[in-house]
Amino acid sequence: MLHAAARLRREVRVREEDNLYHCVAWCILGYDGSWERLPKTDNYNLEHDIKKEIVDTHGNMWSVDLQKMEARSRLARKTKLKRLENHSDFTLPLYWDNMASGENLKVVALEPSSSEYLKVKAAFTQTVQKNILKIERLQNVHLRQSYEVQKKKLSEKNRQEGGARERLLYHGTSQDSCESIIRNGFNRSFSGKHGNYPLIQSTLISMIT
Repeated sequence: MLHAAARLRREVRVREEDNLYHCVAWCILGYDGSWERLPKTDNYNLEHDIKKEIVDTHGNMWSVDLQKMEARSRLARKTKLKRLENHSDFTLPLYWDNMASGENLKVVALEPSSSEYLKVKAAFTQTVQKNILKIERLQNVHLRQSYEVQKKKLSEKNRQEGGARERLLYHGTSQDSCESIIRNGFNRSFSGKHGNYPLIQSTLISMIT
C-alpha cells in the first residue's frame, strides 16, 4: 500500500513538472553568455521555491537567491537567473525578456557588456567602422510567429540543401521609419528614400545610417 501511494505521488509530480514546463521556463545564464533552460525538476522547484539549490543541464550545482535572481556555483561564480512565462499561443525564445500576457511588443536595450550586445557589435563592425549609440532587441510576438512559420516552410522545402540557410542582413533607414518597422516589419515602401533593401554587408548601408 505504501509503495502504491509513493508511486502515485511520483506520477502526479511528473505530470505537474511536465505541465509547468510548457508554461514557465526558468533559465540560467551559461558560461558562454547564452540563456539555458533548467531541467524540469529544477524548473518546478524554483517555481514553487522548494529548494535553494539547482543542477543545470551540464550537471553543475548552484545555490540560488530568488530575491536577487542570482545563482552561485561551488567555486563562487555568480550568474543570472530569469523566469519566462509563455503565452497560450506562443513560446518565448530563451534570450528574450519576459512579456506579460497580452503584451505583443517590447523593446529591450542591451547592456554593452552582454554577450548578445557584443555578438551584434562584432558582426556589424566586420565591414564598417561606425560609432554605435545603442543596440536594442525588438520583441514582436506577431513578427516572430510569422518568422517561425516561414523558417519551418523553408527548412522543409530546402531540406536537401541544408535547411532554411539564414543570413544576417542590415537595413539602413531614417529614424522616422523605425517605429513602423518595429511594429509591422519590412515592406517595399521602405526602399528608396526610406532606406535600402536588407543587405549582407553593413558597409553598404553606412551612407544612410
